[in-house]
Amino acid sequence: MKKEIKVELHKVFCNRMFVAALVIGLVFVGLDWFDHYQFIKASGGNGDTSLYTKWIGVNGYTLGCGLFFNLMPLLTCIPFGSSFFSELESGQADHFLCRTNRARFFEAKFIASFMIGGTTVAVPLIISLAAIALICPTLTPSVTWFAVTIEHGFFASVLYYTHPLVYVLIAILIDFLWGGVIACFCLVAGLFIRKRYVAMALPFGVYFGIDLIITILKKPKNYPRLEVSPLRLMYIASDNMNPAWLVIGVIVLQIVIISTVYFWKVRRYESI
Repeated sequence: MKKEIKVELHKVFCNRMFVAALVIGLVFVGLDWFDHYQFIKASGGNGDTSLYTKWIGVNGYTLGCGLFFNLMPLLTCIPFGSSFFSELESGQADHFLCRTNRARFFEAKFIASFMIGGTTVAVPLIISLAAIALICPTLTPSVTWFAVTIEHGFFASVLYYTHPLVYVLIAILIDFLWGGVIACFCLVAGLFIRKRYVAMALPFGVYFGIDLIITILKKPKNYPRLEVSPLRLMYIASDNMNPAWLVIGVIVLQIVIISTVYFWKVRRYESI
């Protein structure tokens, strides 16, 4: 199994589409960083200027932040999705199946897809953390600060105000899991849909469609304060309450559903 996973990871890490996805993510990080740099340069910052309020994972108001999290379902599907469809279209998948154990081949595909999707998300977030640290102090946030976006009832909110660095590292891990889930969603879509770009765009379409429906149906009087849109749950500082049990529960539920469908489908694999 380790050998197969290593081969799958090598194929994607050497793929230009993986580099392209990272570059796009880093462009969004750069836009976010430039907004903060301009603000600090012009005003000298203020009392709530901190690494833990300006980091792209929690600030919630810059163009770069909005683009990164709204387009995350597309970014995570680019690297492994492109590689997988190339193998299907060229017949390499059948060639590999002749040379290795069938079960290990598909298990390695799934694990590698999860890891690549998570990496595509986590790397820009880590670089954003390092870049913002160059221009902002590492002050511990206070509930009295105007710039904070984490409220009571939000994901690990107590941890954010007591051990913010630990909170940020956990947030990166959560987004890594989201990236892995989305990439595996794309992998499953590729088993059912022969058209590459349709399958790669399907996760984004599903998440955006659910978010759009929720936005249309919600009413101020009866809409729960609890966040129910998966697209918005990807952002740890969501507009509505996103307690840890909800965020982790939605991720686990998706992993169970996606893995079940995937392994059910590949057991019937002949020639996708």
